[in-house]
Amino acid sequence: MGSLLKGHTESDVEALSGETIAMPKIDGLSMSVVYKNGKLFKAVTRGDGIEGEDVTANAMQICSLPKSVSQLQPVEVRGEVYVDRNWFATNMATQFKNPRNYAAGSLKQKDPNITGQRNLSFVAYRAIFPVSLDGGNTWMENETALHHKSFE
Repeated sequence: MGSLLKGHTESDVEALSGETIAMPKIDGLSMSVVYKNGKLFKAVTRGDGIEGEDVTANAMQICSLPKSVSQLQPVEVRGEVYVDRNWFATNMATQFKNPRNYAAGSLKQKDPNITGQRNLSFVAYRAIFPVSLDGGNTWMENETALHHKSFE
């Protein structure tokens, strides 16, 4: 799971090649979630882009992350684990440098119960379906599929 391309200015966005979909940046920690037989099977961080850290037990503690989906075929959902900026500013800004570091440290706790107390959220930005089910796998098809499977 690699990093997404970024554009901070209009000229940055214009320089991106091919068809481009712009979405607001959620400043969090990338996570890939795999569902098998409709159940959350594995969750991993982006890590070095090739191998990530298994955070399945901790991901199970994130309330906004569906623990099951209606899709019985394997599906991978990619997104960001984050904490609401306003909540962070009110509750944690004096203890942590920024919301992203707080989210990353919270997701990687050794005790999943601590992760469950950290007010983390998950927002999905990509679903990867088996080829036989994808119907083209366009951005809009992904957005619709994620919405129907209860993802933010």
